[in-house]
Amino acid sequence: MSSVSDISTIDQLVAQYRLSKRKPAQTLETKRSALNIRLAVLSDLKTKLKTLKTTAEGLAKTGTLSAFNTFTVSSTNSSIVAGTASTTADIGTHSVRVSRLAKNDTLLSDRLTAAATGVADAEGAGTKTFRITINGETTDVSVDVTAGETNKDLLSRIATAINDSDAGVTASSVGDTSSTNRLVLISKTTGASQAVSVTDVSGTLMEKLGYTSSVISGRTASGTATAGYAQSSLSDLNAAMTIDGIDVEKESNTVTDVLKGVTLELKGLQTAADAPVTVSVGVNKDAVKEKVQKFLNDYNAALSYLTAKTAYDPVTKTREALSGDTVFTTLRYNLRMTVAAKVETVNAGFPSLLSDIGITAGRDGSLSITDTDAFTDALDGGVAKVEQLFNTSGGIANTLVSLIDGMTNSATGKIGAAKDALDSQVLGLTNRITRFDETLNRHVEKYRNDFLRLQATYNQILAQQQTISTITSYYY
Repeated sequence: MSSVSDISTIDQLVAQYRLSKRKPAQTLETKRSALNIRLAVLSDLKTKLKTLKTTAEGLAKTGTLSAFNTFTVSSTNSSIVAGTASTTADIGTHSVRVSRLAKNDTLLSDRLTAAATGVADAEGAGTKTFRITINGETTDVSVDVTAGETNKDLLSRIATAINDSDAGVTASSVGDTSSTNRLVLISKTTGASQAVSVTDVSGTLMEKLGYTSSVISGRTASGTATAGYAQSSLSDLNAAMTIDGIDVEKESNTVTDVLKGVTLELKGLQTAADAPVTVSVGVNKDAVKEKVQKFLNDYNAALSYLTAKTAYDPVTKTREALSGDTVFTTLRYNLRMTVAAKVETVNAGFPSLLSDIGITAGRDGSLSITDTDAFTDALDGGVAKVEQLFNTSGGIANTLVSLIDGMTNSATGKIGAAKDALDSQVLGLTNRITRFDETLNRHVEKYRNDFLRLQATYNQILAQQQTISTITSYYY
């Protein structure tokens, strides 16, 4: 028997000895594994409950924060006027006629021959400064005029200088014919208050383009070849409409301050002969249904998980992680009772049961909208009636929030207390396993050394026997 083989045999014997003596530690590890599974289940349950709590908190809000204060705006002609509504909107129907859209002020220069050098020649080389005024805000812009440069090049550089100045206008050199160009200034914002005014500060460059004081002060209308404004009347820059018989003028086509909580988008014009557009503000039933459905989904997820983890199979005698724990079987019962119970805090005549709005529970306790018509009819009857079922002091959402907080609160929650107790047990088992293994390792090492000594003695005897055998064979 070789020494390598001998050592290998010893290692095998030691491993078998360790395995036979470690069964108590394996029992402790099995217990620890079960506790860790329970801890993982509690973590998953807490996550699902907190998700449900967050959703319930949304349904528990009241006033303008209410999840049921979700409105939509419909229009009989969205190419003329469309709209959106915030949570502060009032339900109602309105008649709208749009007679004018708000516009950006547009100022055009004289028509100039593109290849000619008339402006630069007349103005002379050097730095020229002019001032752009919009709504009382002034911006000075400077341009270096080069002798002999073409009108087209000069207009292009003027436009670049204006655009670089952030003067509240967009400037461009437009080739209105194949041989001519015009400088066009357009205000960045619509409305009469955004009217564009241009004056020379040093030099007469703007005047050379046709922006004379009389054109600017008189808001002269532009011609085919002459400088002026696309809209000579300031009022033409504002939107004009009639809402419910009231004439309204606004500087923007986005109107936010006429109907409470409603933003109107003016898109097209109507004549006096056109029928007015009917704009209706109502509850966004699809959005409300989506929020309620999320609540049902989150509730079902939490209840289904809790039911599965508190289950006991009498046939296989199998217990799930939370089976038999009254804290969690009681929670399961309370969840089901909360959504099944009558809400006593709603106003008289309002829905007081989920079934009143078409929501029922299956045999497993899961909730679903089984009667869509009843749900829609309930919303048609007034969103306030439906929301009280959830957001009154004794409503379903508030009751669930309180119930779940008692389980998940970081300071006082029962799940946290249960996890703390389990963590303590796991730590205790881990310490016991560690101490056991340390003791076992000492015993194993002692037995291994004993085996090695015996093996060494055995090898020595074999060597002596071999020596004697050799001597004997020599003499005999």
